[in-house]
Amino acid sequence: LLKHLQATVIWWNALFLASAQDEGELLRRLEGSVFTMGALNAATKESLFRSHSSESPPVIIQELDTPQQIALLAKSMDDVKDPTNPYELLSSYSRIALCNVGDPIGAQRVLIALAKEMGEECSYSLTLNRYEQICDRQVERNGLRTSVAREILKSPLLEEHQGRCSFRHENPKNYFEGEGILRLNAATLVESISKPRYESVAPLLLGA
Repeated sequence: LLKHLQATVIWWNALFLASAQDEGELLRRLEGSVFTMGALNAATKESLFRSHSSESPPVIIQELDTPQQIALLAKSMDDVKDPTNPYELLSSYSRIALCNVGDPIGAQRVLIALAKEMGEECSYSLTLNRYEQICDRQVERNGLRTSVAREILKSPLLEEHQGRCSFRHENPKNYFEGEGILRLNAATLVESISKPRYESVAPLLLGA
């Protein structure tokens, strides 16, 4: 929104302005602090994480983009026995990310099916229409709430862009794809993780 505006008053009484200009003429005439916003870098991500947790930031923090996701990751550290275990950490992260979904277990089933579908198509996103079909299939098979598709899209795990649905990051996708593999019998499991398409999932499963 802001990039299309010269400047906008966020709160009139406080004269708090936001502008897309590097140096707006209006800002030069005002007194007070000037703050700039930008993408989080490695240092600010770690600082933000440490403000929420006394633990050392895990490696996967660099894949996160927003303060909300980093705070969620920090909260996830409280539930894991081994913070260096990516599988255990992603399991906790995903569970907390789905805490506002009406049926978290049902949502996990949908996400497992979604990750499986993406893996089979060698794609990191699916059309929203395909996503809704996957949700409808899980609703029918497992008696899930019909609102599950909308609720999961609002979680920190998925995002919608230009008519397509994707996981916000590769690690959660790999985690849910791995969860689907773990539900297979032992012989099929060994055969599956030996396939080239699972080379990014297999190391994660070693910690399962």
